[in-house]
Amino acid sequence: MKKILLLTALLLNFPIEAAQICRTSTRSSPDAAKAIRRDSPTRLQWQHCAVGLNGQNCAQGRLQRLSFMQANDFVFEANRNKLEGHNDWHLPTIKELETLKSPDCVKPAIDLKRFPNTPSVWFWSSSSENLGSAWYLDFESGFSDQDDRNLANAVRLVRNKGLQDSRGKVR
Repeated sequence: MKKILLLTALLLNFPIEAAQICRTSTRSSPDAAKAIRRDSPTRLQWQHCAVGLNGQNCAQGRLQRLSFMQANDFVFEANRNKLEGHNDWHLPTIKELETLKSPDCVKPAIDLKRFPNTPSVWFWSSSSENLGSAWYLDFESGFSDQDDRNLANAVRLVRNKGLQDSRGKVR
């Protein structure tokens, strides 16, 4: 009985992290770090790590959750300071953000080989239909919806001209 109580106490003190769940048997693993990830079909260039995380596998630092206004302030500062040598970063639109979604995976719903240690949380987009809320993508489930702009969510910046169709036209 003492062993069971001790084991229970240990398990309660050491949370067990859930692994990513994918429908396919080939799960990806983190690869060598690059500060920017290029997405060939869309010609978008993404920040490798979510804001606040860094290192080769985005395992260092602490995730920063920002209100919508703070996220836009971060974009301004990133461009002023030429983050990764560029000054054309922006919060992704919801369409841009959804290009990162891996339809076969949840917790998180993203390719962990390209974007290691992406937390299973809500990420802001720049898309908005009214002054009080903006669209986010939930990387735990892969669903998107609107959230109050005053609440704090994660951020990953993107740069380039935007989504392109099969003829190379920006949409």
